[in-house]
Amino acid sequence: MIFFKPSGSSSQAKKTKRGPTKKLEGRFIITEVALDGEPIAPEAAAKKYVRQCGCLVQDHIPISFRLWIANNPSEQRDEVSEREKEWLWRELKKNFTVPAESEEAAKRWTLSKMAEQL
Repeated sequence: MIFFKPSGSSSQAKKTKRGPTKKLEGRFIITEVALDGEPIAPEAAAKKYVRQCGCLVQDHIPISFRLWIANNPSEQRDEVSEREKEWLWRELKKNFTVPAESEEAAKRWTLSKMAEQL
């Protein structure tokens, strides 16, 4: 015989709500970027970089956008515009410096990462 506790029991931990993301403060320098553009060093800054990508998308791209890139013209109203993508990149660069020779690769990787996080 199996007994279940009632769902309102006092022994359950109270579930907390997730608050808004905190604005990232400070400047982080990415010293090494992989060939595909992924930041890899220093590791702590690279992790913050990826987290910040997700925060920017979550905070600034409305949930009504279903697509990062539209596959056909009828879907274009549902896609994130090039203007918004450029804005996201500029916002990210306010806190992160990437090597100048790797900037284009880093931008491509970053925007594809943001597309995954959308």
